[in-house]
Amino acid sequence: MTRRLKSKPYLKPSEVAELLRVEPGTVRLWNQSGKLRGTTTAGGHRRFQYRDIEAFAREHGIDLASPEEGSLRILIVDDDKRVTRMIKRILATADPDSKDRNFS
Repeated sequence: MTRRLKSKPYLKPSEVAELLRVEPGTVRLWNQSGKLRGTTTAGGHRRFQYRDIEAFAREHGIDLASPEEGSLRILIVDDDKRVTRMIKRILATADPDSKDRNFS
């Protein structure tokens, strides 16, 4: 994925979002606020250069998504550790290949 995107002259907000692991709306907001450099086409579409995405990620301590990352990731947030452990157990038992994964 990264190699394919790296070779494109301009990236769409959805492609940038994929690299930065955020929603496309977040990319648009960063661009509107001047945090993320980009250009706007004559038709009003935002486009971004890969080198600008790399610089933004480096500046903000964001690791770009790597090509081998195609698996599902789930973030569990709860102030009750018992609930978190229960959800982890449910996920681990729902996935037959879970013994190969770390649900921490």
